[in-house]
Amino acid sequence: MKNKIKKLAGIVGILSILYWIGLNITTQGYFVAIGLLIIYVLYVMTKKEAVLLKEIDSIKNYINTEKKAEEQNYSYKLEIKIAPEWGEITKKIFKNTKLRDKSINKEDYDSDSLLLKRFRFVRLYESSTDIDLIWSDFYKTFIKELEVGGYLFKDNTLWSDELANNINKLKFKTSLKHPQPYFFVTPEMIGFDSLESISDYKDKLDKNTLAYIPFNSIKLLLISIGRNLPEHEMNVIKKFPKWLEEELNKWQVKYEPDMPCDHYTFGDSNDFGSEIKVSNKWYDKSGLILTSYEVDNHVFKTKYFSIYIKIQVGTRAN
Repeated sequence: MKNKIKKLAGIVGILSILYWIGLNITTQGYFVAIGLLIIYVLYVMTKKEAVLLKEIDSIKNYINTEKKAEEQNYSYKLEIKIAPEWGEITKKIFKNTKLRDKSINKEDYDSDSLLLKRFRFVRLYESSTDIDLIWSDFYKTFIKELEVGGYLFKDNTLWSDELANNINKLKFKTSLKHPQPYFFVTPEMIGFDSLESISDYKDKLDKNTLAYIPFNSIKLLLISIGRNLPEHEMNVIKKFPKWLEEELNKWQVKYEPDMPCDHYTFGDSNDFGSEIKVSNKWYDKSGLILTSYEVDNHVFKTKYFSIYIKIQVGTRAN
């Protein structure tokens, strides 16, 4: 509406000038009138051209943004194995040595019991389509979260009065439905809870949690390595960036590269290779040091559980 008013005002202005010149018609007057008209037409065309160029720039920016977003898309295949340290866990909950040994050596546990089991997940993620699939070997199906929960024993015969007293002393929560505390396992933490779901629990850490590993920070680093240094996400990590090293130290998490079998058979088991030589700005600024050797798994250990991570990022995730 404002543009129409401006154009109308311009036309009225030109006509007024022509009317004024028409009162004193001279050759010079005609040239002045024509010149003013040409100037006005050029002005309008210039404005339109400016708007058109702005639209073109806007389209270019959109295309560049889309292209940049497409370049930032990534995918990964993540295999995680969680290995609870059952010896340490049973030491904590069983004060009676005979009872502890009986629980560890019992071979007829039902498949629903968690004791003495390890847990494996496979996660497939594609950012451009937001596909996120998680397979659980324990549940033998796809699940929503990287987690397993249940009870250490299906039956309660091993949960003696002494153990009940130990649970009270340790202040593990138990539910009214079941005398055993609910046990949960995730790549981040392992412990007990009274709830039969840890969806509201896993963001907090309290006395019921036996140990914690900064899994999300570790995953972020490995994905960043795969995106910035393709095919290096499974190289031995000789030094972590300071921000992650501080987290690992805080939670007393130890990193151990799980090398291929032939490394221990034919090579020096303590030799993990020399630092890689690459020209890469991201790597130079990361504070990270990788070696030339690849691992079977990145292993992160605590007193009560360990996680084994194998990851393929980008086009390698197939």
